[in-house]
Amino acid sequence: MTIEGVVVGDYPGNDIDNDIDGFYMQEEDDDADANPATSEGIFVYLPSNTPNVTERDRVRVTGTATEFQNQTQIGSVTQVQICSSDNTVTPATVSLPVADSTFLERYEGMLVQFNQVLYVTEYFQYDRFGEVVLSSGDRLFQPTHLAEPGAPANAIQTSNDLNRIIIDDRENDQNPETLFFPPPAFALNNTFRGGDMVTNLGGVLVFSWGGNSASPNAYRVRPSTLVPELDVESANPREAAPTIPGSTLTVASFNVLNYFTTLDERGAETPLEFERQTTKIITALLQLDADVVGLIEIENHPADEALDDLVSRLNANTPGLYAAINTGVIGSDEIKVALIYKPASVTPVGSPAVLDNVDPFNRNTRPPLAQTFEQNSNGAQFTVVVNHFKSKSSTGCPTGSDPNANAGDGQGCWNEDRVLAATELLAWLATDPTGSGDTDILIIGDLNAYAMEDPIDVLKAGGYTDLLNFFKGADAYSFLFGGQFGYLDYAMGTSSIVSQVVGVEEWHINADEPDVLDYNTNFKPQSQIDLYEPNAFRSSDHDPLLVGLNLLPVEVPVPDFDGDGKGDILWRNTSDGINDIWLMDGATTTAFGRLIPIPALDRKVFGAGDFNADGKADIFWRNMSNGANVIWAMDGTTIVEARALISVPNLNQVIVGTGDFNRDGNIDILWRNQNTGSNTLWLLDDLRRTSVVLPARTDTRQEVVAVADFDGDEDADMLWRNRNTGAVSIWLLENNTIVTESSLPIPSLDFAAVGAGDFDGDGKFDVLWRNQATGQSYLWLMDGASRTRVNLPTLPNLANKVAGLNDIDGDGDTDILWRNTVGGANFVWFMDNAIRTGADLLARGDTAFQMVGMNVNNYDDSGDIGPAFAGDDDIWGIEPSATLVAEAPAIDEVLSEAPLADMVEGPVIVDELLVQTQRVFLPIVMR
Repeated sequence: MTIEGVVVGDYPGNDIDNDIDGFYMQEEDDDADANPATSEGIFVYLPSNTPNVTERDRVRVTGTATEFQNQTQIGSVTQVQICSSDNTVTPATVSLPVADSTFLERYEGMLVQFNQVLYVTEYFQYDRFGEVVLSSGDRLFQPTHLAEPGAPANAIQTSNDLNRIIIDDRENDQNPETLFFPPPAFALNNTFRGGDMVTNLGGVLVFSWGGNSASPNAYRVRPSTLVPELDVESANPREAAPTIPGSTLTVASFNVLNYFTTLDERGAETPLEFERQTTKIITALLQLDADVVGLIEIENHPADEALDDLVSRLNANTPGLYAAINTGVIGSDEIKVALIYKPASVTPVGSPAVLDNVDPFNRNTRPPLAQTFEQNSNGAQFTVVVNHFKSKSSTGCPTGSDPNANAGDGQGCWNEDRVLAATELLAWLATDPTGSGDTDILIIGDLNAYAMEDPIDVLKAGGYTDLLNFFKGADAYSFLFGGQFGYLDYAMGTSSIVSQVVGVEEWHINADEPDVLDYNTNFKPQSQIDLYEPNAFRSSDHDPLLVGLNLLPVEVPVPDFDGDGKGDILWRNTSDGINDIWLMDGATTTAFGRLIPIPALDRKVFGAGDFNADGKADIFWRNMSNGANVIWAMDGTTIVEARALISVPNLNQVIVGTGDFNRDGNIDILWRNQNTGSNTLWLLDDLRRTSVVLPARTDTRQEVVAVADFDGDEDADMLWRNRNTGAVSIWLLENNTIVTESSLPIPSLDFAAVGAGDFDGDGKFDVLWRNQATGQSYLWLMDGASRTRVNLPTLPNLANKVAGLNDIDGDGDTDILWRNTVGGANFVWFMDNAIRTGADLLARGDTAFQMVGMNVNNYDDSGDIGPAFAGDDDIWGIEPSATLVAEAPAIDEVLSEAPLADMVEGPVIVDELLVQTQRVFLPIVMR
């Protein structure tokens, strides 16, 4: 057959295998058949490149029509005659998405022009084949990043498949010397990133491969001089390493793509590649500047050679900057997970834990690594668990009815093993594998599952929040695969730590960057090798993830005077005013200290708490005659200094509790007027007070019997009881606002709310009830406005009184201290998940000695609740110094807008000591 048309794309061979070897010709506009369903173009296969045609030539070709790889072409060419030059044809207008998978066939071999903005969505084959994938509307996202697996995800996949086009170069060479995109050629000063915008795309639409089966047959646009050159606009510029305002500590997760000191094909293959790789990884980590880093894909070496090498390089300019959690070999894979940390910021607590003895972690999934850390600045503890679940790879993928076969629902291969890994991970973490007793847990790492997939659902159902989704929503991504973005890299937190996360950021240094910029030298021509830069960009294929934490300071047992994490006992003699401290280690008194006596018995100890954030409890005193308030700052059994606070002389104004009501880390004070029923909060911040009026309860029979965090949201709540009817109600507060008000079951009036403590260690405070007549006791284990009753043994001898609630063994569960008010015997119920173990303490026969500041309510003979105190204007036994007492701030700075008109200004220390309290210090156990 003989045809005639205009050359719209000329791609001659150059003696390299897999060249295109021919040209595309298209019917002239006047001769087009006007059938929109058929193409006006065709490929002429001419490997001899004779004669040498050029674009815009009108040619006459004689040959045989054939199909090659589903593309119609003219082969066995016997004649090519150039008829004229400088001809034009009008490009067909095309746009994405297309109607169906065959829609573009009508334009095959034709000159086309896209009349829309397109977005860079794939470049994995850029360095090898010079091709880039574009989409309309935005870059494409993984279906299971956006929708549930199955039909919803498959619908998105179908839509994505119709919304992509490849732009390719003029050759089918592999690893070309020159990369054409962006025009005129790729260079370090002319690069691109994922999400960049492309306009004016035009060229010849072809259906062919890229020169190798790795770039299979697909619709692609090849360049042509008959249309203007495309334009590329940066829409996603590089950014500096993220910072997270408000964070005091950061945790990162970073897949470092096979960091091996052993040179082999898994990681760097030559010394040059290794130096190029390490430079990029180290630069990225130093700029990320995280306090704790979970690393994925570290060489699994018995001596931790790769991990230690990385740390050594990080410390090259700053010795001791980072340290490693050394574990040796974990599991049987060539790679493992690892942890590094800054010793200046955090300290490991206990030993690391590894889950490697259950399926699938003992079969085909890399075991997780858990380590508890303590923040050096405030003693707050948290646990980081770094993971690397089984990949979606089709390599070795089961088939048939095997549950790990690709189910066609968008989750890929090995999904069943990833679900099992998530299930076993939850079960393991529930056992507290590091033994910390702390519920603040971060699951980080590469879970190889997108946001809507089954393994993530398992973890969310287990109480963990996907922090990327929480802070970033559906726009979050850290990985690119198959031209679709999403994230496999996670930070998931327990409910107790979520409230302490102030932000999460991905640092897009890898997913958005073409891999021609990576450290590899193999397969690359010298021109590509020379594109390497010693920076963080394209240091790996996953973006690092940074979590910003503002951890609440460690809750010091009330009281813990020596800061050992175990509660102590404060004694006051109600006859002569002698004050003693017993430093405790469980049931053992390790030290005894006698403090300055305060014989004036109207000076009452209202409680103890860590007022100066030094990790050691201090003593809060109140003068019940004139309303003066004083704090003794303690170090063990030594009074370091005394501080005078604002006086409140109207004794009808009663402090009924304290706690962090607005989650700012500062202790706040709750007042109740016993005459009017008004309730007022003092929100403290650097000794400046903001008053917040809570709803009044004018029925003054209503008493606050506990202020504590009953729902685990880190905001103090209030438990009320009507002293006449026994009715109990709860206010659950959030940022000092009541969000839930509920009634609870009514205990018999013989039962009194003795106090509150976290008896089961779940991060939610519970209530201890005791029958004043029979000696029966039980717990309300609280979960917000719900409660579960747990009975305790009856102590019928009513001389045995609950004298204190304190974690004296430091296990995270509040213990119950008893004192016999007749014989002076003392004993303790050590609580462990609400189960008690009894032990005797030293006896104290002088029954005038009472445990004080121990967070229990005091009931007089009439059953009325009173503050839990026992009972010289020289700050009560301490000579004030000029550095401890200063002029009071102006009234509008300290008491402005005070709803309590009967409160007057007193001596105030303008100091952070008061407001940095992190524990309860008044009659009720608070959080």
